[in-house]
Amino acid sequence: MKNNIDEHIDAWRKEIVTDLQALVRLESVAGAAAPGAPFGPGVRAALDFVLSRARAMGLVAKDVDGYAGHVEFGQGHEMVGILAHLDVVPAGEGWTHPPFGGEVVDGRLYGRGTVDDKGPVIACLYALAALREAGFRPVRRLRLILGCDEEGGSWESIKHYFSVEEKPLYGFSPDAEFPVINAEKGHLWFRVEKEWPKETRGNDPSILAAEGGTRPNVVPDRCRLVLAPGNRKEKFRRALQTADPNLIVMEAGENLQVEARGRAAHASLPEQGENAIGRLFTALAQVAEWLPAGQAEAVRFLAEASRHDGTGLGIDQRDEVSGALTVNLGTLAWDATRLVGELDLRYPVSLEGDQLVTALRERMATWNLKMEVKHHLPPLYLPADHPLVDKLLLVFREKTGREAKPLAIGGRTFACALGTGVAFGPVFPGRPELAHQADEYIDLEELILIAKIYAAAMVALAG
Repeated sequence: MKNNIDEHIDAWRKEIVTDLQALVRLESVAGAAAPGAPFGPGVRAALDFVLSRARAMGLVAKDVDGYAGHVEFGQGHEMVGILAHLDVVPAGEGWTHPPFGGEVVDGRLYGRGTVDDKGPVIACLYALAALREAGFRPVRRLRLILGCDEEGGSWESIKHYFSVEEKPLYGFSPDAEFPVINAEKGHLWFRVEKEWPKETRGNDPSILAAEGGTRPNVVPDRCRLVLAPGNRKEKFRRALQTADPNLIVMEAGENLQVEARGRAAHASLPEQGENAIGRLFTALAQVAEWLPAGQAEAVRFLAEASRHDGTGLGIDQRDEVSGALTVNLGTLAWDATRLVGELDLRYPVSLEGDQLVTALRERMATWNLKMEVKHHLPPLYLPADHPLVDKLLLVFREKTGREAKPLAIGGRTFACALGTGVAFGPVFPGRPELAHQADEYIDLEELILIAKIYAAAMVALAG
């Protein structure tokens, strides 16, 4: 049976690649709602595509009010869930391959979502089709659940889905790393705001505008600022370029335009990127005393908040299970009346989330900032000897021949929405983490192996 399943997947190599290319070419960044498309037409198109392909394979497919969908195989009172998502983060900058082109070069398929999470969706879809073709008869139903707003943080798609559909007995999310993730840090996304006193607006020198970042969960790769320098134009220019020679400082009439470039990365691994907002404001902090008091305070805050280990906010923590707390200053909007920033924080499983929020509120108050929690997801942890962890580890060992232990990550996956769930793949040990980065790609040989691993996992959990 197992060999027969793998043979079907091998026979469909061309179709797997073609379908993933078609799915990547759909720009499924969640956006403004439209009729029948709660998360925008791009996400709606991606959902329709996968459901259509599933029906063509003879699988049962259901659209759940445009919020989500599922593909199901087998019968039985109990159900095993595989929870994935079709939305992607914006492309960002720095690509050498079209982010929504689905190009294949040297055995790699490039595009936003190839790893996170469209490649795994296609792998799971073909795994289900292979089980069906091989005549596998599960004792539990297998259901691939397709969420549509995982990247935005609110997870309204899955909240709606489970309000009208049953919840699995247990399952996994194909949206992290192999061998298996048994611990996910807590996730806190919060917004800060500071208004400028009316009497200081328009003063020289002062910052007129600044903007950077695309999403809280992406390390920003660009930040731009417009500065009214007054009679200190040359002093600002020299000071900024001395503080950071890589800043781009240009004249814009009487003003200065300053730009910092960084490197995008997933917010759960901010050390792998370079925060452009942090670069710019760390340099500007060297001359903050030349700015109005409120703006100077805000500049120093942004410089401190961009430290990815949390030391700038006085919240650096770690534990033995899941490692260190991380912070990503993900977005900034600064205009004539106020600044608004968004921060993405991942904290160790041993920390109490409510206490951390209280500490942050107190810390923000010292900077004269208002704080609003936008999203808070407690940590996920299953012991290493939990049966679900054991079964998936065994599948990984059998399919790869590699010994491995469960891992902890800072990323948050739909696994926590399953109740009893873990994250399982698709990134192999030792391979780079490409989610949310420019030139995201999936290796095509690995994609086929991923489909085989997911098929074996479905057999192990539903057989």
